[in-house]
Amino acid sequence: MKRMYPKNLPYLLLLVVFTTLFSTGCRTTQKRINEGNYDIAIARTVNKLRKNKNKERQVEMLHEAYHKANERDLDRIEFLKREGAAGNEVQVFNLYNNIQLRQEKIKPLLPLYVDGLEQEFTFYNIDRELIAWKEEAADFLYENAMRQLGTEDKYQAREAYDQLLQLKEMFPFYKDVDRQLDRAYAMGMNWVLFNVVNRSPNLIPIEFEDELYSLDFSRLNSKWFTLVSTRERNAYNYDYDKRVDIVLDIVDVGPEQVKERVFTETKEVEDGFTYQYDEEGNVMKDSTGKDIKIPKYKEISATVTETMQSKAATFRGRLQIYELPNDGLLENDPMVVNFLFEHYAATFQGNKEALTEETLRRIGNSPVPFPTDFQMVMDGSQEIQPVIFNFIRRYSRLLEA
Repeated sequence: MKRMYPKNLPYLLLLVVFTTLFSTGCRTTQKRINEGNYDIAIARTVNKLRKNKNKERQVEMLHEAYHKANERDLDRIEFLKREGAAGNEVQVFNLYNNIQLRQEKIKPLLPLYVDGLEQEFTFYNIDRELIAWKEEAADFLYENAMRQLGTEDKYQAREAYDQLLQLKEMFPFYKDVDRQLDRAYAMGMNWVLFNVVNRSPNLIPIEFEDELYSLDFSRLNSKWFTLVSTRERNAYNYDYDKRVDIVLDIVDVGPEQVKERVFTETKEVEDGFTYQYDEEGNVMKDSTGKDIKIPKYKEISATVTETMQSKAATFRGRLQIYELPNDGLLENDPMVVNFLFEHYAATFQGNKEALTEETLRRIGNSPVPFPTDFQMVMDGSQEIQPVIFNFIRRYSRLLEA
């Protein structure tokens, strides 16, 4: 029995999908409110209401999240004021600033309605408080940063730097904030020497070391460490904190090798057709009345003579990090890098259509001169550089410490 479906079934399915998505979105926002993540809930509802102010459930959740967020922040402000601990000035200013930003986010959406009734959103005039506590916070950040810098401790200096950045965002021209930022940055920085150590018994061209020293250190430096080549150490008056050594124990270039092999490639290709017959010997027809044809295949082949040239260079050593000035070893990772030169040339006899794509690319190539040992070593340096990059990135936190 044939089943009957309503003509508007696609629209009903779309309605079910839309309703499910809407319900899921509302549950997620309500979950944020229940978890106390009010500002996340506010951001979600505001984004939806900017597109359509008539989503009453979004209005209800915005109303709930907004008032709960402000109530929580105002209660926290009162506690911090009564506590009077050092540093509370910054927290109080940030909380007042949060309230102000929250209010500015909602104002453009008003008025908002639920069941035809305008929803009331309480707004606070906190301009005076913002100005007063901004000044209090700025004074604390500056004085505390000066105290931390006075300790001449690297980690205290980094904290001072972050506080001075926060101060500069509040008041770009506060006292000598730029000079103190430079001072904190210099005091908090780790200066790291980059050093290539050649211990290979084989002669290595000076150009090889030049390639390693030419690494783009700017791509490796982090917020709190800067690499300096040992060749440039005398150009800077720094007290170096750590050293990265690239130790080359073995640099070996293998012999030139030529290998030849002969092999055959085959392929089946279509070679005409034959008709399909019935039991009485008549040519069978398809549903359109045409004769049924059966393709015939034949095997074609080609004999390939391939010449492979190869030469290998191997670099063995260690990647090390030392604590200065006492040369304490912190990390010692082995390094093995291989660089391989390969070239293929090939000729064939037989049917070219039997050859694979890979073999076709080699047909017509001629043998080439082998790279010199110097070229092999120089090309190998390009393979070593990514290994060094990965090592330094992997231990970036250690270099900052």
